[in-house]
Amino acid sequence: MANKTIYVADDDLPLYERAQALADGNLSGAISRALKKFVQAETAHREGYEEIVLRVGPAGSQQKKRFYGYRVTEWRHPHGAENGVEVFSVYRTRKGQYAVYRVEMPSWLPGPMQRLFDDSRIGPLANKAWRGGPWEQWFATGAARLDVYQDLDDMVEQIPPELVDRLRQHGEEPPMEDLDI
Repeated sequence: MANKTIYVADDDLPLYERAQALADGNLSGAISRALKKFVQAETAHREGYEEIVLRVGPAGSQQKKRFYGYRVTEWRHPHGAENGVEVFSVYRTRKGQYAVYRVEMPSWLPGPMQRLFDDSRIGPLANKAWRGGPWEQWFATGAARLDVYQDLDDMVEQIPPELVDRLRQHGEEPPMEDLDI
């Protein structure tokens, strides 16, 4: 086993001592786990992906699901007897799969909320605060689902044709394009 020396600032010593206590005395194991998470997150970020956390399950008892990806598109359509809408958010995962997140909401919500998302000054903040968060779940009227598909052909029978068309138009764009400008 290789040895590495880590120099710790005096101010950080309580943090390392707490980590060692939480790791049942195995500080090197705690550091290795933290470094693995850091490397995974930083590598994904540099490749143009972000950490996506969504709440999935019946309204009121959701479980969080986390993965690295980027949002390709969002699409809404009328759904349910109460004139609600079903919101589809489609993500490309770091492994190249499609993750389709579906949430049922009352019909009055998407219009006003969409105006917030479209406002260039606050849209990104509203989007980040809304997606998968407590506000989205509070307004959700039904179950939220997350389905993962290998490619577009796998989901053709599972999602509305209009959404498939939108995804085909999007194509295979990279998650981030670095511009030399």
